[in-house]
Amino acid sequence: MLQCFFETIQCDEHIPARIIVDYCNIPESQAHMHWHREIELIYLIEGHVTLEGMGHISTLEDGGLLIFNTEEPHRAVADENNRVAKILVLHLSYEFARKYEENIDSIYFKLNPYAEAKLKPLLRDLVRFTENSEGDAYSVLEKKACVIKIYHELFAECRVEKRINFYSSVNDGNGRVRTVIEYLGEHYREDISRDDMAELVGLSPTYFSQFFKAVTKITFISYLNSLRMEHALSDLVSLDVSVMDAALSNGFANVRAFTVTCKRVFGMTPMQLKKSRMRGEM
Repeated sequence: MLQCFFETIQCDEHIPARIIVDYCNIPESQAHMHWHREIELIYLIEGHVTLEGMGHISTLEDGGLLIFNTEEPHRAVADENNRVAKILVLHLSYEFARKYEENIDSIYFKLNPYAEAKLKPLLRDLVRFTENSEGDAYSVLEKKACVIKIYHELFAECRVEKRINFYSSVNDGNGRVRTVIEYLGEHYREDISRDDMAELVGLSPTYFSQFFKAVTKITFISYLNSLRMEHALSDLVSLDVSVMDAALSNGFANVRAFTVTCKRVFGMTPMQLKKSRMRGEM
């Protein structure tokens, strides 16, 4: 069974979304199932990519569009024949959407041909604004206006009331797992134990361990280490700090714990992974 990781999304400055235009080159063996609170639109600019969601696998060709709803586990896999896949990944802020729909957890978004015909030109514009923004002091206004229009089209044309809980594997926690994940997102650098989190949500330590794994499909310690690892790797690449500094400043007790977690998840050491990411291979 594939492990499913929670991903923390940080929106772009001044825009209620995170916009990524990049090439999908992650092979199946390294493509991890993950979930997050943000609504995710994936638009295939060119190429071929496989997307796996809740019980379904979709193949996108040039101009294809797919949506993953809030808290829906999913992953993207590069073409096994090494065909280039250039994609736009748009993460729409859950908190921003909730400002306009208080019952955001009781709805989901479903694409239809009419909505796609209106969304795709906006997504193409977003790609153009993103790729040609260098030197344009006002490009953020173009991107923000485009993103707001996308929110409007989703609410106006794609909004569907939930009749059943489609994502029960995440939501069955009745708020407890969400509370833990939000807490860890803010305090992962600190010394945090299973017992601390069990007390936070009013469960016994033993039951909390079973409960957390049943909902997230990953143990509490594995999740916490994976969260710390992603932040440590980000510091390692973007801040060019040492492996020790990246480990200790992101909650790992020592370098060995960071290295063991990295090798377990990615099959390589932090420095090997840093070099791979800097070459654009991951």
